[in-house]
Amino acid sequence: MLAAGHGAVEVSVGLGWYTRRQNYGKRQIEGAVRVDLAGQPAGTVTAAQAAHAAKALVRRAAKAGEPAPEPPKAPTLQDSLSALREAARGRREGKSTGLPDPAYDQLGSVS
Repeated sequence: MLAAGHGAVEVSVGLGWYTRRQNYGKRQIEGAVRVDLAGQPAGTVTAAQAAHAAKALVRRAAKAGEPAPEPPKAPTLQDSLSALREAARGRREGKSTGLPDPAYDQLGSVS
């Protein structure tokens, strides 16, 4: 990001904002693959990192007066299969998958 012309303070603030988000903390599961800024695999989450993220989630919830969140759980193969089945069911029923539809040109082919 620095090489792309962003200043050090700007990068620091942006990464801090991103890593303090609840969704980021919930995905810090031991053994999960980390992804670098270019979208490439960059190691895995360690037990210490997962524990730190879980504690941060509890602290933030307490500060906001909310109940402590459930500890993150690694998705199982069954969870993944269920999600795929649900997505397929939604496509068959014409429900939105949340993904953008392909853009079609005037001839009706995907552009």
